[in-house]
Amino acid sequence: MVDVDSDAAHPVKRYRPIPAGRVPLSWARNTAIALVAISLTGAAIGPWEFLATALVYFLLNVAYSFRLKKVAYLDVASIAAGFVLRVLAGGFATHTEVSTYLVLCTALLALFLGLGKRRHELLSAARGVAQQQRAALGGYTRRGLKWSLRATALLTIASYAAYTLDPATMAFFHSRRLWWTSVFVAIAIWRFMVLVRSRPTAESPTQEMLRDGPFVAIVFSWAVLMLWLVYNLGPT
Repeated sequence: MVDVDSDAAHPVKRYRPIPAGRVPLSWARNTAIALVAISLTGAAIGPWEFLATALVYFLLNVAYSFRLKKVAYLDVASIAAGFVLRVLAGGFATHTEVSTYLVLCTALLALFLGLGKRRHELLSAARGVAQQQRAALGGYTRRGLKWSLRATALLTIASYAAYTLDPATMAFFHSRRLWWTSVFVAIAIWRFMVLVRSRPTAESPTQEMLRDGPFVAIVFSWAVLMLWLVYNLGPT
């Protein structure tokens, strides 16, 4: 509802139900209010930590929709914070301890993907049009995004590698060779950066990677190697 004007100026998003006029704003507004009420009521049934996280998540989304999404870098940080809150909420709801590595990897990977999406938007649209589609793009530069993307890529790989080398991780999976999978994580991140640069006509690099054969093959190879290490090599 908040993005209806900017979505109407987007070559792809203008076909979404609300900017295209297929869903009236009044109907969308009433439905949104009902969904929030139902969601928070359901959250109240669970642990109080889960309800508190759900409330923070809701407030973050409201702040993002009306203000934070218009501020460069803070918009991406807000999106990453949302992913972290969802991880924490899952832990609270299931009484599962959430490791520091899971929070760190989630935050860094979300930042990396968000920055990649912003760089893709700058590369695929003229400056004036880009600002019209997303207000925060006016505060980004290609150079700043390039170095931010590289930094978060390296930090994401490093945090994942540190996770695989942690004694608690090796003990849990009964393998000391999980760090081998870091190779595929690094290749996947490199492939995503290639998609950001080479697919300017795509709607989003995060959607494009799911349709990219090499990227899917890299993820599949990571999964196969992980299973092989855990179930065949043991603690050697």
